[in-house]
Parts: sequence; structure tokens; C-alpha cells
Amino acid sequence: MMGKIELLRGHLAYDQEAGQAQGKVTRTTLEQAMRHYAFAAAYFERFSGQAVRLEATHKQVYNRVKRCRIEDLRYIQDEFLQSLRETYKLDPSALGQFFEETLGLALQLPQ
Repeated sequence: MMGKIELLRGHLAYDQEAGQAQGKVTRTTLEQAMRHYAFAAAYFERFSGQAVRLEATHKQVYNRVKRCRIEDLRYIQDEFLQSLRETYKLDPSALGQFFEETLGLALQLPQ
């Protein structure tokens, strides 16, 4: 349940600004959403050996981040997630697959 709550918090953080800014969000908002998504991924990894509908979760996050600026996504992937791992002592494997399957795909899109 905690993973689902954090996932919803991430969606809300992203969607509130995206709705007002025609789908684009600031880096600050993206950081806020990604923090919640990172917590969701950590909860799913820790408390659910096989998170229900994880593929659908990846698609939900991907459908949001694919509209972000490529520079912001690179920053999130290369710097921000590392900072979160260190600050909150998160297991890198918990975040690795989740964000490779969302951010990684978004970074491959032509912008």
C-alpha cells in the first residue's frame, strides 16, 4: 500500500503542474515527482516480491516523463537519483530497473 501511495503522490506532483503548463513541468516539479516514484520503487522492491501490475506502473510513469526535457531527464538519471540513494540509503537495485524502464526509454525518444 505504501508503494501505491507514493506512486499516487508522484502522479499528483507531476500532473498538477503539467495540467497548468500544457504538459511541461519544471525540473523542481520533476524532482518532487521522482522522489515519490523512488520511494514507491523502494517499497515495491522491499515489501512485494512481485509487485502487482508493475508493468502498468512503469507505463504510467513513462507516459509522464516522456514529455519532459531531455536535459532534465539526464539530470534526474545521472545526478538526482544518486543523491536520493545516498540521502535515504536506498538499495540501488530497487531503483535501477524501475528507472531504467521509465527514464531510459524516455531518453531514447527523439525530442
